[in-house]
Amino acid sequence: MVAVLTTAPDEQAAQALAERAVDGRLAACVNLIPGMKSVYRWQGEVKIDDEIQLVFKTTMGRAGDLRAALE
Repeated sequence: MVAVLTTAPDEQAAQALAERAVDGRLAACVNLIPGMKSVYRWQGEVKIDDEIQLVFKTTMGRAGDLRAALE
């Protein structure tokens, strides 16, 4: 098993990513973890945003396809 992590800006976007990945058999399961804060640099400024962490559970063989779909 491989865990692939990404974030989404809100629950609706997170749920859509999770459903597409599971429906497309790119992940067996996706955990949505609300309440995350991200601190990052964007266009020369430090930003702080609420996000939802997604944990995709997949296989080594599907990880590349999942990454491409997320991009």
